[in-house]
Amino acid sequence: MEMTKSLVAAIRPRSLYASAAPVIITWSLLRVSHDISLLRPDVIATVVVAVVVQILANLNGIYTTFHRAFDPLKATTKQGADGENKIVINLMSQKLVQGWSWIFFLVIMAMVGVIQLTGRRKSQHVASVFSVLAVMTFLYCRHTKPLPAVGLQEFIFAISIGPLAMLTTSFIAIGAITGAVIVYAHIVMLFALSAQILQSAADAPFAHRFGHQSTSLALRLGYQRTYQTFLLLLTASYGVLVMASLTLGHTPNLLLVLTLNRIKDMSEAFREEQLRGLPEQLATLGAILSAGVASSITVSAFIA
Repeated sequence: MEMTKSLVAAIRPRSLYASAAPVIITWSLLRVSHDISLLRPDVIATVVVAVVVQILANLNGIYTTFHRAFDPLKATTKQGADGENKIVINLMSQKLVQGWSWIFFLVIMAMVGVIQLTGRRKSQHVASVFSVLAVMTFLYCRHTKPLPAVGLQEFIFAISIGPLAMLTTSFIAIGAITGAVIVYAHIVMLFALSAQILQSAADAPFAHRFGHQSTSLALRLGYQRTYQTFLLLLTASYGVLVMASLTLGHTPNLLLVLTLNRIKDMSEAFREEQLRGLPEQLATLGAILSAGVASSITVSAFIA
């Protein structure tokens, strides 16, 4: 039971939307433009690959970002009758992390095989490229040392979540990359980069205490610039999304309008340095927006 709790804490299920949402948006766009069924085996396999890659990254990140796995529990014992929160840390052993990493890697390779067997674009070159990408993903996730340039890790994540995942998905489905996919890929990249900036700001106190000032993007930028960069990227993603919806003829995204007030509240909390729980709130917001985007794209196909 404790092992299961440790594994779930390391996987961070609430963050998995970040990998699944871009792929679902891509398939929604292709369903409108190329009449592709969302129930195709290669569609499902692509979503599974995206989610498992995120799981692999989260699992192998517990030694560099283990403070994110802190589990605050309300004290119920007599000794803790004061009602203060107790922090319980569940860390998996290095050997166990390695074992689960290999299991998830095999799942990725199995899904790549499913895509190759059931997809419309059957080619040895395509299979080779996806296999190489899977191996590179595994090696990158297993790499625990900081990257040579500050901010490079955040940028790689945003590129992988946005353009790389969505353009690859489009190529798997139709053997080409549409303009709509390119536009939405950059929207996802902007939102993902703002989420990474926020996460870096939330991690900054831990990075300072552990002596990682030289590798923390938020500490290198300073709090004010970090806040301004976050706000710029987030509002840019909203603005480009509105313009893209109007230009491409998609129905208005009501969830986009309804979440504007939430964006204001989050930016105020960030400005006042109340960062606890903000990354999770932004993740939830991203999931809501993604559902709204996919729905508006799908509905526009029936209206047209």
